[in-house]
Amino acid sequence: DAHAAVARLVAPFFEARAGVASPVRAPLAGPSTEEFLKPIIAAYELEGSRHFNAPAQIGGPDEAKCVKGGCPTKSMWTKEAQKTISQVDGWSLDVDNEYVDCSSTPLTGGEFHLPVIKNDTASKTLSITTYAQGYWDDAFPSWLDWKQLLDKYDTGFVATSAEELGTKLLSRQCTLIHGLGQVNTSFGVDDPDFCAMTNAKAYRWALANAGRATVARFQKYGQKYTFGKDIPKAGGPLFLDAHLAFEEVDGPDGEKVIQVSAPTQKTELDYWKDHFGPIPRPTSIPDPGCFHYCKLLSPARAIEWIYTDSLRVKRSLPNSERTAIIV
Repeated sequence: DAHAAVARLVAPFFEARAGVASPVRAPLAGPSTEEFLKPIIAAYELEGSRHFNAPAQIGGPDEAKCVKGGCPTKSMWTKEAQKTISQVDGWSLDVDNEYVDCSSTPLTGGEFHLPVIKNDTASKTLSITTYAQGYWDDAFPSWLDWKQLLDKYDTGFVATSAEELGTKLLSRQCTLIHGLGQVNTSFGVDDPDFCAMTNAKAYRWALANAGRATVARFQKYGQKYTFGKDIPKAGGPLFLDAHLAFEEVDGPDGEKVIQVSAPTQKTELDYWKDHFGPIPRPTSIPDPGCFHYCKLLSPARAIEWIYTDSLRVKRSLPNSERTAIIV
C-alpha cells in the first residue's frame, strides 16, 4: 500500500521530466502527509530526539553546546518515569529534566548530575530534577563508520530513535521521606518494577497515538512487545554499561514476541552506612543514596517498531523479490 501511494505521487512528476507526458499538477499530499507524520513527530519530540527538538545533547549534532557534561535540552519522556515512581495522592508533582553525560564527574572535567527533590508544603507540591542520556544503535564505533553513514544518509538500515534513554531518577523511598516527611518509609517501596511499568506505558502511548491503519496492520502482522522484570545492577558503571534487552521469546499464544527488560540501579537512603559501615564518606563523593535509575524505552523507538521493524517477520519481501530488486 505504501509503495502504491508513493508511486501515485511521483510517477506523474517523473513522466513529465522524461518528456513522455504533459506536465500535470501533482496530487496534493500535504494534508494526508501531515496527518500521517503527526504521531511520529510527537513521539520523537517526547523522546527529545537529537534529530528533532534536542540536537544539543551527548551524541547529537550540537553536542558542543554541552558544558561540563550538562546540556541545554531535555527528554520529556523521562518525566513520565519519575511520575511512575513518585506520584503521591493529594500532592502535585513537578518534574524537570536535563540531558547530560551520565558518566560525568569532576575527574573527567565535568560535574556530578544527581536527582534532587524539593517540597512546598503550602501548595503540596514536590519538585524533582532528573537527568537523562540517549543511546543509539550507532553509539559504538563500527567498521569504516558504516552505521554512522547509514544514519547520516537516512537509509533506513539504522533506527533513528534512541535505542534507550538512560535516566537518573529519585527513589520512591526518598520521595516519601524527603518530600512528605514520612521518615519511617522502608526501601521496600522501591520493589516494584517501575522501569518496566514506564516502558509498557511508552508502548501503550505508541499504540494509542499511531495511525488507525498502522495499528490495524501491526495487530495483524506485527511482532508484539512484552515487558520483563527489571534487571538490578550493583553500581553506577555496571548500570551505565548495561542496555535495554530485546529478547525474542514465546508469547502466550505461541507467537514469537520481543520481551523488553530494563536495567535498573536502586540505592536506599542509608546506602553509604549500610555498605561501608563506620568509614566516613569523603566530602568529594556525593551521597550515593536515594537513587532509582532506569533504562527507558523511548516512545519514538516504540513508534518505529510499530510502523516498520515489527513487520519484518511476516511482511518483509520474499528473498526472490529482494534479489530482483538488488539486481
